[in-house]
Amino acid sequence: MLTINYIGTMMFDGEEMDSKGRLMSGTLCFIVIIPIFAIRRYLYTRQGDNYRFYASAPVAGAFAAYNLCVLTAIIAALTLWSIITLFPNLFQPKPLPPPAAVKTPAGNGYLADQARAALANKDWAGAITYAEISVEDPACKRSSLEILGKAHLQLKHFDKARAAYQRLLKIDPKNKAYRAGLKAAESKHS
Repeated sequence: MLTINYIGTMMFDGEEMDSKGRLMSGTLCFIVIIPIFAIRRYLYTRQGDNYRFYASAPVAGAFAAYNLCVLTAIIAALTLWSIITLFPNLFQPKPLPPPAAVKTPAGNGYLADQARAALANKDWAGAITYAEISVEDPACKRSSLEILGKAHLQLKHFDKARAAYQRLLKIDPKNKAYRAGLKAAESKHS
């Protein structure tokens, strides 16, 4: 038996076979710090580090079950290792999508809808908050500016209401409602 740095073979004593305790049965195991694999069972005598073998037998019982467990673990580890090396992308996390400028379920149109709902509920500050973000979307610009004009008028922010209505009149100079909103903001501001 040779063991260097806890790697090699080692005899694990079993039971005494005679009354004087000289004849032993044991299992020769391959070890790497701990027993890894049972190689063979032996009938032997031992004097210090010297062994004299009389008979051998295949591994049976608990050591056979242990060998089966170790063999199964080795096969599982090799299988997993081969899957990981053959399919490296299988275990890589998928990249996250780039963050949107505004994280909403359906873009700025969603925010414009929220601004309209806040305006309908007379939540003027909420309507302004949503409309100021959604006004950047060209598809929502007109409705967002209308909401800003109305909400700022209600909160008596006449300069901001006037600015919103002026921007609306640049989009549609003939709109009577926009002119009326601008007139209301200018008349209350003076």
